[in-house]
Amino acid sequence: MTSIALLQQTETGRISMDDDVNTFLDGWEIRNPFAQEVTPFHLLTHTAGFNDQIINYVAKNNSEVESLGIHLPKNMPSVFRKPGTEINYSNYSYALAGHLIELVSGNVFEDQIQTSVFDRLQMSTATYYLPDNYKDDTLFAKGYRTGEVFLETKMYPRHAKPAGSVVASGKDMITLAQALLKRDAAILNSTSYDLLLNQQFTNHFKLTGYTMGLEVQTYNGHIAYAKGGIVKGFLSVLVLFPDFDLTIFLSTNTQTDDHFENLFSGLKEEFFVQKKVDTVKINFDIEEYTGEYANERANHETVEEFFALFMNQFSIYKSESGNLAAYHNGEWHEYQCLGDDVFQDLSDTEGYITFKRDKGNISSMYRTVNIGGVQVPNSYTKLSWTERPRFLNDEYPYAILLMMTYILLPLLWLIRFYIRKKKPRFLQSSNIPFYYHAVAFSFLGLFLWNVIGFMIPLIKLREQIMFGFPQSLVNMKYFNWLMALSAIILVIFSLRLWIKGKSTVLFRVYYSIFSSIAFSYILILHRWHFLNVSI
Repeated sequence: MTSIALLQQTETGRISMDDDVNTFLDGWEIRNPFAQEVTPFHLLTHTAGFNDQIINYVAKNNSEVESLGIHLPKNMPSVFRKPGTEINYSNYSYALAGHLIELVSGNVFEDQIQTSVFDRLQMSTATYYLPDNYKDDTLFAKGYRTGEVFLETKMYPRHAKPAGSVVASGKDMITLAQALLKRDAAILNSTSYDLLLNQQFTNHFKLTGYTMGLEVQTYNGHIAYAKGGIVKGFLSVLVLFPDFDLTIFLSTNTQTDDHFENLFSGLKEEFFVQKKVDTVKINFDIEEYTGEYANERANHETVEEFFALFMNQFSIYKSESGNLAAYHNGEWHEYQCLGDDVFQDLSDTEGYITFKRDKGNISSMYRTVNIGGVQVPNSYTKLSWTERPRFLNDEYPYAILLMMTYILLPLLWLIRFYIRKKKPRFLQSSNIPFYYHAVAFSFLGLFLWNVIGFMIPLIKLREQIMFGFPQSLVNMKYFNWLMALSAIILVIFSLRLWIKGKSTVLFRVYYSIFSSIAFSYILILHRWHFLNVSI
């Protein structure tokens, strides 16, 4: 809807796809560190390089929904990747596109879509308004989570409506699909349809990319165009097959996409039978490519990046046959090297993974992700050893446990006290100023408070974080900075122990290890934006 409405505005000459978006904004600008400006072309092809944001993305009811003119200046994510260089999906790209429609048309976004799309196509049920009490109205489907049982869930209104908030009947959605397929002049001219129904950008020529709003699909050489979406309790996908004069619209009131994947898989097997992949053997350094990769669809300036890391990472291994191996969509896939950092799925002639180098080293990876049967372009960045989820979740906790053994020191002091009653000179050289221990115990106290008072409540927020970040957790940054100060003092004290030769060598080693772990924890908090609680 948003793409159609913005393309309509280009037809009037009020805006062009190459304009600098900042020139239209009133009183604020996009935070963009690159010389390349953000254009409407970038917004519609998801190549603006925006961070994506979920904090404060939805409202609890319609009365709390902010207009785009109020919401975006306060919440618009910054640009983290040079515009026009790669695909990074961001709902706020389309939120901003919707705001541009308002600015150049002079109408509120929802009203403009109503008159320029819904009314023209006689989509009588289509609307951007979802009543707060929709669950009490038999006209609306109720959404469910899918687990061992179906659990009814509630969908909430978004601030960023242009990113996807349409409520409509299946009949109206097919009306839209047929209009697009037949290039109905009631909504767009031929030039706009060429932009909407032809690929405009891809991360690599072997991969499918985006039109001005739709995801390009391949079915054994046949091109299709699709758009899918998932919200709490609902999943929908619209697919256009121009070669066959065919449109498919699927919608379900559960959050599973298994049956969507099964349907499109069956569709391929029945009507788009693929040829067997021709195997090739090219020598390559497999260690360059194996490792863990983070999906770049995240907010790289806030704590959201940390949680996105665990939800969307992609691991590449070495297979027994010497190819790349990856687990996705419920099964293992093996990829053979085609040269030039391109790898092909041995079970899918149209499945590829490509890589990009920075200063000779693999830095990025690109692939299309199968979500609900729809191929969606995704970009990834290769993680360093200390950024891997496995390190943070499985390996680093051992260091934390070692650090926590400092709590046992009072017990050792008690043992030393009783031994000295018989041997007064026992470990006499181990005495150090008490404030060395005081700082260490202060750090441990702040660390435990960080875990109990911040990390655990943050994890418990789950989807509630979409409504906003609690101020009580934001205030935890003051304790975090105290913890950082304590860690710095610990490192200084550990150096002084060695310089002045105080205590035993064993304790100096232990104190240095404790200080190093404490300081590394601060570095981790800083890396993942917890130190200053960036939201």
